[in-house]
Amino acid sequence: MDNESLRPAPQPFLEKATDPIEASYILLGAPLDCTASYRRVSRFVPAAIRRKSAYLEAYSLWKRLDWDDLNLSDLGDLPCDDVERAR
Repeated sequence: MDNESLRPAPQPFLEKATDPIEASYILLGAPLDCTASYRRVSRFVPAAIRRKSAYLEAYSLWKRLDWDDLNLSDLGDLPCDDVERAR
């Protein structure tokens, strides 16, 4: 899959804008609703997680790790419009 078929994230996870080639970790969202039984809202979850990631503490005293040291690249969301529902 090439980067042109991905939907860019308006707000990257942890506000990371690392080049994917240099990243140690790649994040992809899957806004998929076809597995929902009652309420079809799971397609909004990847964007909500990205928005809330801005409020995470950067440093963990317990783990002694800093999110800012994480070499992560958020490539956006996979196109899930044509995924068929399981029968």
